[in-house]
Amino acid sequence: MFSAPYSYSSATVDVGDEKGLHLEPELTDMFDEVRDYDKLKEAWVGWRDASGKKMKDLFAEFVELQNSAATAAGKYENVSGFSYFLRVITLAR
Repeated sequence: MFSAPYSYSSATVDVGDEKGLHLEPELTDMFDEVRDYDKLKEAWVGWRDASGKKMKDLFAEFVELQNSAATAAGKYENVSGFSYFLRVITLAR
């Protein structure tokens, strides 16, 4: 599970002539400053493909583990798991 934050923070994207852009600070700055729709779309899709696809299976596994733990603790579903997952990713940045 700990590889998900790593995938999120270590993904790199090529946008136009700019190569190897990381989410922080390059892509975040681009999202704040650039107003070219096509460039922003290329950056977003590239980052999503580089990070999100790698985390998809890990997230499903995370939810299964959280629900198993919740069931073992006498709870039906662990609805707070998603917010926990997002906090882990945010702290990894």
